[in-house]
Parts: sequence; C-alpha cells; structure tokens
Amino acid sequence: MVRNREGHFHELARNSGDGVLVLDRDGGVHYASPGTAEVFGYQLDDVLAEPVSALIHPEDLFRTKAVMDLFTERGTQGVHLRLRVRAADGTWRHTESTVSLYEQPGEPARLLVTTRDISAQVALQDEVQHLTFHDGVTGLPNRSYLEQRAGDVLAHRAMGEDTDEVAVIFLDLDGFTAVNDSAGHVRGDHLLGQAARRLRAELDSSSTLARWGGDEFAVLVEGSARAQQVVDLAERLGRAIASEPFQVADRDILLTAGIGVAFAESTIDSGELLRNADVAMTRAKKRGPGHVEVYAAHMHDTVVSRLELQTQLREALTEGAFFLEYQPIVDLESSQVTSVEALVRWDRDGQVVGPDEFLGAAEESGLIVPLGEQILREACQKVAVWRVSDWDIGLSVNLSVKQVMSSRFVSTVAGTLAETGLPAEVLTLEVAEEVLLDEGEEAVTRLAELRELGVQLAIDDYGMGYASLAHLRELSVDAIKIDPSFTADLGRDDTVTLLTHTIIQLGRDLGVQVVAEGIERPEQLEQLRSMHCDRGQGFLMARPMAAVGVEALVGGEAEAEL
Repeated sequence: MVRNREGHFHELARNSGDGVLVLDRDGGVHYASPGTAEVFGYQLDDVLAEPVSALIHPEDLFRTKAVMDLFTERGTQGVHLRLRVRAADGTWRHTESTVSLYEQPGEPARLLVTTRDISAQVALQDEVQHLTFHDGVTGLPNRSYLEQRAGDVLAHRAMGEDTDEVAVIFLDLDGFTAVNDSAGHVRGDHLLGQAARRLRAELDSSSTLARWGGDEFAVLVEGSARAQQVVDLAERLGRAIASEPFQVADRDILLTAGIGVAFAESTIDSGELLRNADVAMTRAKKRGPGHVEVYAAHMHDTVVSRLELQTQLREALTEGAFFLEYQPIVDLESSQVTSVEALVRWDRDGQVVGPDEFLGAAEESGLIVPLGEQILREACQKVAVWRVSDWDIGLSVNLSVKQVMSSRFVSTVAGTLAETGLPAEVLTLEVAEEVLLDEGEEAVTRLAELRELGVQLAIDDYGMGYASLAHLRELSVDAIKIDPSFTADLGRDDTVTLLTHTIIQLGRDLGVQVVAEGIERPEQLEQLRSMHCDRGQGFLMARPMAAVGVEALVGGEAEAEL
C-alpha cells in the first residue's frame, strides 16, 4: 500500500502544473518533481543539491518561520506563502506556495510544498497599479497617488514621526489652453511633458511631483526645515517654467505659471491641505502671470462666500429674481436720447444688488451664459415694443468672455432677433477690451460671426491699454466707449484730457462712433462737446432707470419737440 501510494504521489507530481517538493526539516530537498526544475530553469540534480533556503530571496526568508510550527502543531492545515525564488538565469520569480506536513510510515516527518510561478500575474498587477497612480502623458504620479501620499505623510507626522515642514505647491500653466487650441492636443501633451521634466529637475527625493490634471501640477514637499525654503522652491519652479521657450512643432512658446503654496498645520488633513494650495493658486492667477501666493485663512472664507453666492445666483436665476434697468445714451450735440444700455439688477430679498457684486461670481460659475441670454431676450423684447410706438431708439447690451466664447451664442443672438422682431442693426453688443487680449483670434472670429448677423459691435471701457488699432480695423467695430476713468479726470489732468481728445479724434478718423461714459459734471459735458464727442451717458444726463422711466423720458422729449 505504501509503495502504491508513493507511486500515485510521484505520478500526480509529474503531471501537475505546479512544482512539488518534499523537504527535510533542515530545508534539504528530499524530492522535487521534474516540473519544479523546469519552471525555474534548473537541472533536477541542481535542485536536489542544496537547501531550498538558498533559492529564496533573503528579504523573504522571515516568512518561512511559520512553517516550523507544522512539526509541533500537527493539526495545522497548512501554511500559504508568497516568496521570491531565484531562477537559473539569476532573476527573481514571484511564487505562491502551500506547505503542509508530509508523513510516511517509518520515515521522519517532512514538508510537502506545492508552488507555482505567479510572476506574470504580479507584473500585470504592478502595471495596473502603475496606471492607476500615474499619468499617461507625463509619466508622473497622478492626483490619486498624491492624495494618498499626502494622507500617509500627515498621518506619520501626527504620530510625531516627523517634525519638518509639510507643504503643497500647486502650479497652473498660464496660456496653455491657447496652445492646445492652436497647435492641437498632441502637441499640447508634448509641451506638458517638457514642463514635467523641467519641474522634476528642480526637485530632490524629499518632494513628490504629480500631474494634478489638465495643465496643473502639484508638489508635495516633505523635508524642508523652514517655510522659506518651500517658498524659495516655489519661486524656483516658476522660473524653471518661464526661463526659456517651450518647443512646440516649429514654434517657441513662452509660458508662465500661477503658483499657490499651502503649509500643513498641526490639525489639518490631506484634503484640506490640497484644497488650500489650490485656493492659493487661484488667487495667484488673479494677481497676474507668474505670481506666487501663500495660502492664508481668509482665502478660504472668500472661496466659501463665493460658492455660497454662486448657489444663490442659481436660485435667483430659477426664481426670476433678476430684472433690467436702462441707462439712456444721449447725442451730445442734440441732447436727444438715441439708445439705452440694458443693465442687470438682482432683487435679493427686497434689496437691489448691483452687477459689480455678482457678475464676477456668475462669470466664474458659467451662470453668466444663461443670465446673459435672459438679459438679451428681455431687453430686445422691450426695445422692439418701443420701436413699434415710433420711437427710433437703439439698444446696447454688454457681453462677457464666456458668452462670446460660448459655442451657441451666435445662434442665440440670431434666434432672439428673429423671435422679438428687433432689427439687427438696432442692437449694439459691447465687449470689454480684455476679451480680445485673453481669447485672441478665436474671439475675433466669434465677433466677426456676430457682425455677419448685422448687429453693431462696440469696444467697452476703451483706453485701458488692451485693444489695439489692429483689432479695431480687423473687427470693423462700430463704436468705442471711453472708459469712465478718463471722463472723471477731464479738466483736472492735462494728460488724461489730451488722451481723451486723441481717442475721440481716432474714432472720427476711423469712422467709428465715440461714446463717453461716466459724465457727471457740466464741465465734463462741455469739454466732450468741444472735442466733438458723438454721444455720452452718465448721471448728469440720466441715471439707470426702469422701463417706465425711459418711456416717460422719451415721451417727454417727443412732446417737447411737438
């Protein structure tokens, strides 16, 4: 029976896909199946010649101590082990083994080991792990990895294992969106790879660089003894981005980075630390290209207030809490009202809130697009009704950046004109100068599409240094509106007075109508008239008013003419 059982055992071992070994108590190999040697590239005699411990990775030997308990606790079912085993070619193979007690009558107790090579499975797991925690474009760790790493670092710090500064630096590339739009995403990805290499070259092993997403990078700094070292590093990273052009196809692209820095306070968690760095970066970008901003507590309060405001704006839009007032625009020679500018107001629980307090939040959240559509529709409807009453009056409506760049905006304007019956040439759409600077050729193209509808275009707040003569010529704008800051200093500042006169003369030379904003004093009005400015608006002539006020004003003028 023993011989038959032994024969069955060897037959099973030969035909098994797993390696099978019988080991003596001291680790010597009493038996090894032929497949065991083949899997690891050995000759069978080589496997039998030395203890099995000689093939196990030194770092994994401690795991085999549990095996000895099998000799003393004979009821134990077995031990499962994952070990690295040296193959004949010198590489380390990952294995999964089961070890149990092997007893034969009249022979000392031995160990029965079944093992299999799982190197391919481990390699696949490692690849999945790498893809899970690394960015495919730059090869850097990704957001998930950085969040996990930051959590581990702060946990160790909380246990008193580290007293150095822990900080996060966020970087956002200024102008990268334009590269993607003009050169394509493939070349944009190439630029991100270049940026990653520059940033990595500035860091040592105590910092973890990750791609946070889009054109944003994040650095977890673990080993700085002083806060100033972190700020110095942030500035150095900014210089690395801006120091020389990036090569994109056959072009040199100069970029800067907005940078935010946040330090880990004693009670902070990783999510709050990362959020703080993001808040600081957003603040840095608002302050200008290449700026570094260190997080302060008031920034969070500002962000929370902004988010609350955006929520309230959404509710107000749904509830119809926005309404329009109209400020007349007057022909300065005849003093007649020629058009009105539609201005939005918010009825916030019975209190009238002006646009300066909420349009920024609406722009950030994207609510400006549906709000702008509502303003345009309501204003066009009202002016169309007035024109039916034989009032030859025009309408001006301000546009935001997001409205201009919205893919549906041109069709929205066309649909509104068709729906309300307002002639296209009666509508003037006003854009701020910075739209032309921030969005460049794409903005010019979109505005040109609006002109094809027949509407008029005006550059608002002209004179602040953004729009160029090239833009005026390319767009063929119909009007420029002089920034109120020029009007305010007329007669008080000779330089401003000269510049205002130059702008008016420029408009006349180009055949463009000039509108002066912010007229509040009689002497301002007289000077603008002497400069032959075409039109003006301001509190001196009329404040913004409800539609009924415009009707009374224009109706009174009509009666006076009669």
